[in-house]
Amino acid sequence: MSKLKQLRAELSPNDTKSKEQLDFVLDSAKSKLELFRVKFLERFNNPQAFKSEILPVKMFDFIEEYRADISEGSSGEVDAIIDDFFKGTGQSVKTGFNKVIKLAFRSLLGDSSIGESYVNRWFITVEYGELIRVDLMAWKYNFSSNQVIENIQNVYCCTITKSFIDNDSLRKSQLNYFLAQSLGLTSLDEIINNEDLRKYSEYLQDSYDDDKKNELSEANYKAQKWENEGAA
Repeated sequence: MSKLKQLRAELSPNDTKSKEQLDFVLDSAKSKLELFRVKFLERFNNPQAFKSEILPVKMFDFIEEYRADISEGSSGEVDAIIDDFFKGTGQSVKTGFNKVIKLAFRSLLGDSSIGESYVNRWFITVEYGELIRVDLMAWKYNFSSNQVIENIQNVYCCTITKSFIDNDSLRKSQLNYFLAQSLGLTSLDEIINNEDLRKYSEYLQDSYDDDKKNELSEANYKAQKWENEGAA
């Protein structure tokens, strides 16, 4: 149960004012999640919207979260979201990706200015041995004081989606870049000597080569069949 729902459940049945305030906060967070969903699907159905990005070709999973009183000290909550949503990710990748996605959250978590703030980012990472695209959309509203609504300083929500990508659109240098980023590698020595990076790179490259061979074999088979049918 989120802190917002928990606070509401603990209120006195006669405290209608506080319940109305918390309902307003809950509805605000839910409406932002709905807006995120609509905006993502609008973009997803328009490939031209991704012409300067790595194109997502099929969204296959998502998570929506809303919470209260989140701050820079809430990294444990971020870790819990990442660990739960990326269960199919190896620990080395999860640890590295955690660092990357925390940087995206940090600007939001540490922003104490009154009113709204947003984060809209995308990443490429590895799950179950395949590269996927992760889209993050997050919103936070800071109140002027924690006396405005039942001792709540802010309300926060986020949507994270996973999508398959077109592997053929990536060059080997791009593949290695995204793998190094997912593993949290920054220095040249780390990148050159990291065994996980080497294994992932070889596995993914072999998979892409096999896919291309299979596509070529199928194309040659169809061409030969068409030629034989024409000769008959």
